[in-house]
Amino acid sequence: MPAMAVGSITLDDGTEIQADTTITSQWRDGTSGGVNEYTGAFDYRVETKTPFYERGDHEGSIIMRVSGLALIDDQIGDFFDDELIDINELFLRDDYAGESNDYYFVAGKFATRRFFDKDEITPDTFDIGERRFAGAIENTNNLLNFMNEFRDVNDSLAGRDAKGSYGFSFGVKDRDGDTFADRWGFRQALSVAELGHFGNTFYGVSEINKNWGEADSDDLFDAGQFDLGLVYGGNGAYRLPNTSNTSYTLYTSFVQQIDKWAPYVRWGTLFGQTGGSSDFSVNEFRFGVTYSLDDKNTLATHLSYFDGAEFAVDDTFIWINTYRHRFSDQVSGWLFMTQNFNQYNPNATGSYDNSWSSGAHVSLNL
Repeated sequence: MPAMAVGSITLDDGTEIQADTTITSQWRDGTSGGVNEYTGAFDYRVETKTPFYERGDHEGSIIMRVSGLALIDDQIGDFFDDELIDINELFLRDDYAGESNDYYFVAGKFATRRFFDKDEITPDTFDIGERRFAGAIENTNNLLNFMNEFRDVNDSLAGRDAKGSYGFSFGVKDRDGDTFADRWGFRQALSVAELGHFGNTFYGVSEINKNWGEADSDDLFDAGQFDLGLVYGGNGAYRLPNTSNTSYTLYTSFVQQIDKWAPYVRWGTLFGQTGGSSDFSVNEFRFGVTYSLDDKNTLATHLSYFDGAEFAVDDTFIWINTYRHRFSDQVSGWLFMTQNFNQYNPNATGSYDNSWSSGAHVSLNL
């Protein structure tokens, strides 16, 4: 998706406040043993950035962010049962601009997806991966979402809780030049998902990235980006059944803007153990493209393939099509259609089924 313009409110002390909210309506067809159903959700996020210090070329800020979710369907009685602080972040960030490199250092509680696996060519500038409507998940690698960084895809308040992690993150990025040796970056995080279970939920993320070209240039091939990352840590960081083992996720992505087109590919493999020497791997392959009709209208489609029986996603395909219209810098709307093939369903013959869903999504920004 093209970058979403996000405004902000600036207070007298320099504090910037950003906020957005979404309303989603979705219809799902009846799978085997099921019925047609409607679901809806009200979703919000609020973030503040407060200047903390300036020392030489270093700028320090305190960043706080909260988000919440409420269902607006047959569970309307649970509308106010959300804990309101869903992904809660509170961290110190130091930014330093050198002669040709940009540096950052973060300490506190933060969502890892804020810094890693980020598509900077077609991003949502206010997204860290937790929003799970169809138009947003194009810019994520689902395997990284096992790391406690998103709300349950089933929109269930009783499902996975989205949480941040405690730790450090730092990185460097070469911002100038147009040769192969230029515009490389490195990012690193050392984090723990739950302080009370440090050994099982400790994890690290290492990522290198490379950018080239300029957006909307006169060249046929405009801006592009490549990422390669490795996540390593205890099974508890991934919510895997056996928390006594170490698991790894290798991921990569490639996106290239070509005039109004932006095709991309994503791949990831999670290696783990369910107990003893029972090794397994879960793979995700994703292919997609976005097309900008004009400054306000965008079409997007992507196809994902999952291979991993341990997570009931063996030979599962997910096809998502979206249309986005930007009414203004503050208001955007999506129409989407999702088709699932070979989706796990215990009520279906052979435990697998096909299903589809469609809906609308509206996002409001400050």
